Amino acid sequence: MSRSARYTLSGSSSSSGRVQPGRTQSGSSADSPNSRQYGGIGALVPGFSSWSRRPAETFKPLDSPDSGLGSPSRGGTGIFSCCGVPVNKPRPTIGSGQDQSAILEVASVDWEAVINATDHHTDQFDAVMDHQIPVIRRGQTFKLTVNFKRAVIGHRDNIRLRFEFGSHPSIVRGTRVVEQVMGKDETLVKKQWGAKVRTLSGGHVFMTVMVPADCAVGYWKLSILTNFKEDTSKIQTFSVDQGAYVLFNPWVKEDIVYLENEKDLKEYVLNDMGKIYCGTDKRLRSRAWNYGQFEDGVLEAAVQLLDNSRLDASARGNAIKVVRTISAVVNAPDDNGLLEGNWSGNYEGGTPPTQWQGSVQILTEWLKTGVPVRYGQCWVFSGVTTTVLRALGIPGRSVTNFASAHDTNANITIDYHYSETYEKLEDMDVDSIWNFHVWNECWMDRPDLPAGHGGWQAIDATPQETSEGVYRAGPCSVAAIRKGEVGFQYDAPFIFAEVNADIVHWMCESENSLVKLEVDCKG
Repeated sequence: MSRSARYTLSGSSSSSGRVQPGRTQSGSSADSPNSRQYGGIGALVPGFSSWSRRPAETFKPLDSPDSGLGSPSRGGTGIFSCCGVPVNKPRPTIGSGQDQSAILEVASVDWEAVINATDHHTDQFDAVMDHQIPVIRRGQTFKLTVNFKRAVIGHRDNIRLRFEFGSHPSIVRGTRVVEQVMGKDETLVKKQWGAKVRTLSGGHVFMTVMVPADCAVGYWKLSILTNFKEDTSKIQTFSVDQGAYVLFNPWVKEDIVYLENEKDLKEYVLNDMGKIYCGTDKRLRSRAWNYGQFEDGVLEAAVQLLDNSRLDASARGNAIKVVRTISAVVNAPDDNGLLEGNWSGNYEGGTPPTQWQGSVQILTEWLKTGVPVRYGQCWVFSGVTTTVLRALGIPGRSVTNFASAHDTNANITIDYHYSETYEKLEDMDVDSIWNFHVWNECWMDRPDLPAGHGGWQAIDATPQETSEGVYRAGPCSVAAIRKGEVGFQYDAPFIFAEVNADIVHWMCESENSLVKLEVDCKG
């Protein structure tokens, strides 16, 4: 399915069991006369534009022996009241569209995108507020409503949710999950997938779904599986066209990117504008930058970058591997990534780096064309990286290093060479010092390192040197850099040299002889 198709809430249904004569197997159709883009609870279902319940109608308690798990009853107790459905408002008529003896069929699915967005701190995304596309964060529950074509019969009907991620979903690799929808009195376990009934009324099942704090980040597809409890050989499958974006969650302690300070969360996750500093340490300048992580197309581009990367889908829940991948795919030299660098001064065929004012145009242009955008330099690479980090839910920021060293041979020094008459041998000087260089820091725990090395991690998307054969750098613990601990992953020697390399002057007495003249430890 193409990405553009995600904006329609519709579905298709297939069955390995019985289908009623005269009825098709499709659950709903995108070209139905009742369809509407970005739908809602009544999208694509005839008759859902009006509600039929009378205020006096009541339902038997869910634990009543003959309640049918919420089927209508005139003489029962308990007033109908469901989250997302106003009390005393007419509701969709369920039960006339399907034979009561048939396997339960789905009429429509409502992700309750806007309601969930408030709880998940995703209500600034245009995808949610303008298009009703669900954007949720892992490590907490979300609300889901499934409307069936007949009333659910508790002792007979079985309902499961199937979530799938990536091009080759696998239960073993954690990219396919099938969960039984449990009763409302059951308890969801916070660290694993789960689903339970929140409220049930006739054919309307209001659910709560738990997403574990280590699940893969990106676009998840959903299918609803139904069958009779006594016959598991016949299963009705309804594939929901609109899936959901699942993001990292720095608001919950179980997520590796958890950030406790609310002020920092607002700044490094939710703030969509900022300044990027450049110039020299003697003369600072700043550029206003529109990160725009919530704007149309940005989240889709960020996820597509990961989809196109070499990172396996099963590793997409690992923030360490994800940010290392981001530092690679934002540049273009070896993976046809997002942005092409250019330091030549000739920007024909592209946009001069100084003309960019934000990330949105770059990301949406790449999403549209699929080819690297021309051109960027360090502050542009960093600005876009901040956008991608924040869009995916990882606290991130751009940082500027003045008098920034570029150590090409990983010896943690900047080497200058002279002849015996003290003439500078520029052809031997491969290291350099830039007036300034901009990279990124992102916040996460580092369980792969000794205690005390979590927190801010440096990553660099500007293509300078390769790391394990790819142009990328980090994540490297900032705490380790400050302590001079260069033995930890990833790329600690290179990043340490950027901020703290010694400058060494050498005299070349012969082709094979170098004499150390001076070491400048102050930089």
